[in-house]
Amino acid sequence: MTWRSRPYIKTISAFPVSHIISRGKMKLIFCKHCHDIVLLRIKDIRKCLCGKASGQYVDDLNAEINENCIPIGINNFSFVDAIKNQPKKGDGFLFEAFVIPKKCPTIRVIKK
Repeated sequence: MTWRSRPYIKTISAFPVSHIISRGKMKLIFCKHCHDIVLLRIKDIRKCLCGKASGQYVDDLNAEINENCIPIGINNFSFVDAIKNQPKKGDGFLFEAFVIPKKCPTIRVIKK
């Protein structure tokens, strides 16, 4: 059974799950200084708590970040599956996340 054939929740709070699924992967930034993790959004510059790391999606796939960031990716299909299968107790449900390589065609690092 694939994620497409499974029934899944339609929203997480007010955010439609279909938006998460349609994007395939979700990008976040990890600040090298304060260790905050921030979700990137389209054409909305997001900053960490200390303000040294920032970034944004420039379109549905490509992002710009500054040199104070380590980019992180989350496999959206795996994440939605984990949300759907969230246990009531015990260990959590694992999903796929990864550190995006330093050289990545969908990430542009802006040097200050």
